[in-house]
Amino acid sequence: MSKAVMIDFTSTPHESVAMVKERLARNGLCIGRADFRSNTGSWLGAAQLTIIMHEGEPFEFGWRTSIKKAEKHIVTAGQFHIAPAGQPAFLEWQGTQSAITVAMTAFFLEQTVGEAFDGDIPELPPQGAIHDTVVEELIVTLRRGLRDHGRYNGLRLDHAGAMLALHLFEHHGRSNSATARPALSGGLGSSRRRRVVDYIEAHLGEDMNLGELAAEAGLTQHHFGKAFKTSVGQSPWQYVNERRVSRARDMLCRGERSITEIAHELGFSSHSHFTDVFRKITGITPSHFRKDYL
Repeated sequence: MSKAVMIDFTSTPHESVAMVKERLARNGLCIGRADFRSNTGSWLGAAQLTIIMHEGEPFEFGWRTSIKKAEKHIVTAGQFHIAPAGQPAFLEWQGTQSAITVAMTAFFLEQTVGEAFDGDIPELPPQGAIHDTVVEELIVTLRRGLRDHGRYNGLRLDHAGAMLALHLFEHHGRSNSATARPALSGGLGSSRRRRVVDYIEAHLGEDMNLGELAAEAGLTQHHFGKAFKTSVGQSPWQYVNERRVSRARDMLCRGERSITEIAHELGFSSHSHFTDVFRKITGITPSHFRKDYL
């Protein structure tokens, strides 16, 4: 095997391989969009566990590893490849191909899935041209975060990243135990729930993240996300959205601030973003809500 090029997707990758168009790093999770240059055949690997999801037109993709025979696939938008840290594969494709990359550092994985499998964390081998609608939806959520600069965007990224990591290991990993599954956790309990809810209420206009909320509850990020949903019936960021909209309704009724001022105070990235979230939850726009009330 010739020398492999190991790509660090948390920094500037080899420009001979890929040109980064956008990138956002947060708490050991790095999301990016890149154009991968035509490759007639070379050994490529990733420095961190990296998921690469195709965005463009269908193309022919060939790959093999040192222990897996060569395969060829027609890859379509939404299909993805799994590149475990330090495990190169021989890859080939024609033409420049656009993709979303999601790199997960060891720190991120420790925080999100380190305690989730009762000490039997599955092996995640190299895999190519996979179709999984759950993974696709979670990566699309992460992609939105590249351009959403609202103050609560971080919480959504933390949650989607943790759910993506858990789903990958549970559904695409290989374990020595045929019955291995993530350890289930119960709810938060009344005192933890109250602490977290009070914290959210006090910081609705700020960029909360999953780590902060988990720390407030004294749990790991993975266990917190599951426990919160068990107790509240919603993911943390869904709950935060609803609380922000509830507060926005009160502010709209008072009529003291403009809609743009309310959007900014509650951490939305823009007037239009606030309107989209408000409409999704209430069924009407903020301006119509204010008009109907006043």
